[in-house]
Amino acid sequence: MHATRRFWTTIGLVVVLTAGAVLTARPLLGAGAALIGATLLAHQSVFAHTLARTVEGLAVEIFIEQESVLTDETTTLVLRVADQAGSPLALAVEAQPPVGARLIGGTRDVSLSASETDREAQSEFELAWPVTGTFEFDQPRLAVADRYGLFEEELPVDAHYSPTVTVEPRRPQEMHVGSGGERIGAAYGEHEAVAIGSGLEPDVLREYTAEDSAARIDWKTTARMDSAYVREYETDTDRETVILMDTRASMTAGPPGETKLDYARQVGIALADNAHEFNDPLGLYVVTDEGLATRFKPVAQRHQYVTIKERIRALEGGTETDSTPQGRTQAATRRMSSQLTDQSSFARQLRPFLDEQTTQIQQIDRDPLIRTVRSHIRPLQGAIWTAIVTDDTNRAELQEAISLARRGNDHVMVFLAPSILFESGGLSDVAGAYDRYREFEEFRRQLARMRRVTVFEMGPGDRLDTILTSGARLYRNRTRQTQSSTP
Repeated sequence: MHATRRFWTTIGLVVVLTAGAVLTARPLLGAGAALIGATLLAHQSVFAHTLARTVEGLAVEIFIEQESVLTDETTTLVLRVADQAGSPLALAVEAQPPVGARLIGGTRDVSLSASETDREAQSEFELAWPVTGTFEFDQPRLAVADRYGLFEEELPVDAHYSPTVTVEPRRPQEMHVGSGGERIGAAYGEHEAVAIGSGLEPDVLREYTAEDSAARIDWKTTARMDSAYVREYETDTDRETVILMDTRASMTAGPPGETKLDYARQVGIALADNAHEFNDPLGLYVVTDEGLATRFKPVAQRHQYVTIKERIRALEGGTETDSTPQGRTQAATRRMSSQLTDQSSFARQLRPFLDEQTTQIQQIDRDPLIRTVRSHIRPLQGAIWTAIVTDDTNRAELQEAISLARRGNDHVMVFLAPSILFESGGLSDVAGAYDRYREFEEFRRQLARMRRVTVFEMGPGDRLDTILTSGARLYRNRTRQTQSSTP
């Protein structure tokens, strides 16, 4: 409770009257001062009691048209206030939007004067949401004043209803997840998903290798394909899901709202939703150009699921730098090679091998995906399903990371963004784009041939359809022309 200037002015009058009564020996002035002081104390007591009754009978509600929005979208909110106690005080209630919101129009406060008979009112205001994440409104602020202007108070009050707003990054419009251009719904974490689920004994198809027994060949699938396929089955056991998200500079390629990382976010959220649905322990590891940026060990807790999904929604990509890892690696290789100064025949034979191998070793050792898998994912106990969400930029390093992740009987799912689908002007040469996609598809199949590894492509479906339809036609025409020109 705060006394206003009018209160202190009145107190000053009491002091003057009291001093006058003493100096002039006139008791009447003293009686007047005592009466005014007693009145102030009575008003203070009444104000405190009325304030408590007002807060108890105040109903504050904040409504929003939708609680899930995309970044930079605007929403209309309604602040509704009802004074159910019929308070004689003047009231003003102000909504407190989250820090991540921006007021762009309307009024976020409601006032009820002491003279109003209708003790219910509402106001509308608009908020913009430029930041991704989950936001809750702070407690509304209540400001009250008595009708005589002697006392006022401002305090937070509980809202009977206040929304929680989830702001998600803008989603790509043409989301494709599949293999070889074939879209599959399973990649979004459906109950029937390939290699997704809990205790469902899901099956995984992969190409036959020399290590497989002929008894494991799936003859129905083999009859539809150009090569032999085998089907793997998982036993009904608990599993822990670990999502490894790549946010390095290469993941920022693509137009705004449709970068590699935009597609990767949707895949990551779908995987997290799937783990949440089946109550599987869920972990998250995020790598940047500098190394590991986020680490959540697998835990089956509601707070963990919510936190991980919020973290994935807020992911941002790295930026290109002049000092590239390749440049640093080459410099390190030159230094190591220069240390071999011996001119013996052994040194002369070893130096070329060292020059070639050291570069590859240095590149692999510096790769944050590999470091994260080796240092944080491999030591995890239990049945681990690792989902790696990345692109095809660092292929040798990715292959090594997959090999490290599929320890024992652990499974690995890889979601790859083909770079050709995200390059500006990539479709100006459709035939060339088709050749590059075929080369990517061969790399994807190479990874998928590894035991307990499933590999999907992710990206804009419309661009992929253009490459596959137009590019394939141009490729066939080019092949015919080559054959016809051959004598």
